[in-house]
Amino acid sequence: MSTSSDNKNTNQKKKSTSSAKKRVIKKTPAQNELFDKKEYAAKKYADTDGTSDIFTDLEDRGTPFEPSSRATKLLARKAAEEAMIFTDRPKTGSSGKPLEKATPASVKAKNPQLQKQSPMKRASAKKPQARKKPKLSAKKMKQRREKIKFGIISLALIVVAVVITILVLNQGESFKDEIADTPLGPVPLIDADTPFDNEVRIFIESGMRAGDICKLLDTAGIISSSSRLQSYLVSNNLDTKIRSGAIFLPTGMSVSDAATALTRGYWDHPIIYIYPGYTLEQIDAFLTANGLADKGEFILAAEQIARDNDLPFTEGFYYPDEYILDQLNNAAGVLAGQMYDRLKMITGPMKEQLNLQGRTLADAVIVASMIQREAGASDEMPLIAGIMWKRLDEGIPLGIDATTRYELNDWKNPISKEALENPTPYNTRRKRGLPPTGISNPGFEALQAAAYPEKSPYYYYLHDRTAQIHFAVTYDEHLENVQTYLR
Repeated sequence: MSTSSDNKNTNQKKKSTSSAKKRVIKKTPAQNELFDKKEYAAKKYADTDGTSDIFTDLEDRGTPFEPSSRATKLLARKAAEEAMIFTDRPKTGSSGKPLEKATPASVKAKNPQLQKQSPMKRASAKKPQARKKPKLSAKKMKQRREKIKFGIISLALIVVAVVITILVLNQGESFKDEIADTPLGPVPLIDADTPFDNEVRIFIESGMRAGDICKLLDTAGIISSSSRLQSYLVSNNLDTKIRSGAIFLPTGMSVSDAATALTRGYWDHPIIYIYPGYTLEQIDAFLTANGLADKGEFILAAEQIARDNDLPFTEGFYYPDEYILDQLNNAAGVLAGQMYDRLKMITGPMKEQLNLQGRTLADAVIVASMIQREAGASDEMPLIAGIMWKRLDEGIPLGIDATTRYELNDWKNPISKEALENPTPYNTRRKRGLPPTGISNPGFEALQAAAYPEKSPYYYYLHDRTAQIHFAVTYDEHLENVQTYLR
């Protein structure tokens, strides 16, 4: 009995020893790795807290790390928590697959469905789902549409402003090279080449808008802001009182000074334009209207020049052109002297040709003054001059109504039958030869035509209601033209 019991005890001890050995040997790789980490962490923790003797004693035993006391268990737990920080690798089971994180009991209690779900379903349940956008109310949708509409309108306004700015800048640049066509020939709108220091010559076309005139001055450097000048002109009701023509203006003018110059027509050096066909009376009225002379002052100055130079008459010897007045105290006298001097300069080369034809300068001036009033265009002038000289040479009355209009001083209303039948010195229907004086002050083209007439078979001409000229050789052809174009 005792032997068998001893054998049993011996066998039980062997079994327990073998089972213990088996328990140590059959540890999984993950458990061994965790044991190594725990052992490393426990050593490190013991070195810092002064408890390394406990673990040294355990190592000397040659057995796996199995804490035997409460203090040692606490140290091991802390070491295990610290060991989890040192690795990011997931825990694996005996098969090497990563172990799932255990769901706390409190979470399971709150979500009983988790207990029934499979691990795959629970993993998919943890994935974040796409958040649905809340449906906007009608009010918010309306506000959003209004914002979009406002943004589109704002963008369109910006584009329009940029386009307008570009156009304005380009227009300002075009003023520099723009040319105006005048009866005296092409004239630049801006001319910096002037006889006066720091002054620019500006030409303002008839019918030019106030805004364009302000931009013109801004481009020329006369003012610094075209918008300020335009506002000043409009607020003071001066935008419709700007005078056309040429004007000298200094650079860097103030807005008020520029407005005064534009409405007065000049600044320090007036530029006077006398157009071809003006009579002495019209020139005198022009100077009076611009405040440069008193009424009748220019006529008196012209008559004085005619007497001083032994001219046979006064009307016709004052060449129409652009003139700059340096002296404002005696503007009428200065202008009359300049106009007569320029006529002598223009007609100087023509005198030889006139002498060859047996004409005098006085006769040529009278014929040129009639051509200036009769012709509708400059290309008609040589033919009209040839007809006039032919009729004069053959003793045929000129039959020019412009001479009677000059005598009546009426260039608009129809001539009465009584005036046409009245045999006055200026009625070329009733009188043969030239009128006693010129009837206007002719320009270069008219003087040139009088000196170099064009020969033709024509004796008659008329202008229809559209200012087109029609020539005729005989009087009967002329009557047909009258019936066709004037009845």
